[in-house]
Amino acid sequence: MKRFGLSGGIACGKSSVARLLENKGIPIIDADQVSRDIVAPNSQGLQEIVAAFGEDILTPQGVLNRNALGAIVMSDESKRKLLNRITHPKIYAQILERLMQLQHDGHQAAFVEAALMV
Repeated sequence: MKRFGLSGGIACGKSSVARLLENKGIPIIDADQVSRDIVAPNSQGLQEIVAAFGEDILTPQGVLNRNALGAIVMSDESKRKLLNRITHPKIYAQILERLMQLQHDGHQAAFVEAALMV
């Protein structure tokens, strides 16, 4: 199966191109959605982030408070790198798993939509 990356900055048209491809029957894996999936309530990813950054990054419902976590990691590069060490391997693994499933399902091509590819 051929694998393609769809990347670019904010408001450059990635989502528009992704919708066009999907309308042609080409599967799209949205890395932003994958990043949300790996920190879903009760997930291993969320548990690791809480262990590293404390329970103050959770809402009362146990959901990741992205603003609270963002305030921490945007003001401290070492904490941002720690978050990336926790999340990036999980995101990458989940994208690979989804690509393998698409290949198993017989798709000839798929795109990964992501702001960061490398």
